[in-house]
Amino acid sequence: MNTALKYRRYVLIVDDGTIHKTLGEAELAEQLRKKDIALTLVSAKDGAQASLKAVNQKFDAIILDTSVPRMVESGFANNFRSVKNTKDGHLYVVSAQAIEQLPESLKTGRVFAKPFDPQEMILALTQDLSGGTEEETPESSRYSVDVRVINAIISSTLKVLGQFQVSQITMGKPEMKSCQEPMSGVISSILDIVSQNFKGQLSISFDKPSYLELVTNMLMEEQTDINAENQDAVGEINNIIYGNAKPDLAQFGVAMTIPKVVHGAGQLMKCPEGSASMRVPFTTAKGKFYIEVVAYPQ
Repeated sequence: MNTALKYRRYVLIVDDGTIHKTLGEAELAEQLRKKDIALTLVSAKDGAQASLKAVNQKFDAIILDTSVPRMVESGFANNFRSVKNTKDGHLYVVSAQAIEQLPESLKTGRVFAKPFDPQEMILALTQDLSGGTEEETPESSRYSVDVRVINAIISSTLKVLGQFQVSQITMGKPEMKSCQEPMSGVISSILDIVSQNFKGQLSISFDKPSYLELVTNMLMEEQTDINAENQDAVGEINNIIYGNAKPDLAQFGVAMTIPKVVHGAGQLMKCPEGSASMRVPFTTAKGKFYIEVVAYPQ
């Protein structure tokens, strides 16, 4: 049983499902089990989804299929070495392209020509993932947060704003960002996130048009500017979003603090050096808003 194993390895596979099927999860898991290692495979269909999953989970290996649409040009493929939770992972690239045709960021990994030999990849993964276990901290104390936490927040946000008749909400591609980069809106609400194995922050940030649309619907009175009478509504919105997501979040052992309202463009989320930050952009009929999540270093 995985629960009896001393270590755990997380592997991110970015593909259309072909690698996962060809690789043979059961055989790889069995080889690692012999070395007292449990295996968790996480799938992503493209670079945007991979970025979202990497904000909450540190990966020991990343397997990329360059035939995934826009994978080679994606921000994830080009920047994963600068992201805290993927920068140290072993890289495996499955490609029909010659190595010299790959971007520099992918040339640093092991390249497997299509169609690849699953036994060769299993051997490489087993060797790489079993290295250093003697000195390693057991998996029970490692940094991790289930990506379902972020999905629960996004789902609740869409539901709550829909209830306030914010129209034509469209979610954009999640993107990694630096904590030194300001929040994208002009009015924001920030919550501290706390669980047994995780500390970080969550914010929802609105530009002026989207916020005025929201507070007009909330207060049932036309709002033409952000002022002292309506600016606290962003904190109330964050409370409602958290309240709706709370049943799911409680299952993951996550608690949040009272929101803090931040007014004005160019504001920063204060976070320790080495934190990982993810921004999910949304558009509405009137403007834009953003959900940002910061994961503090372990």
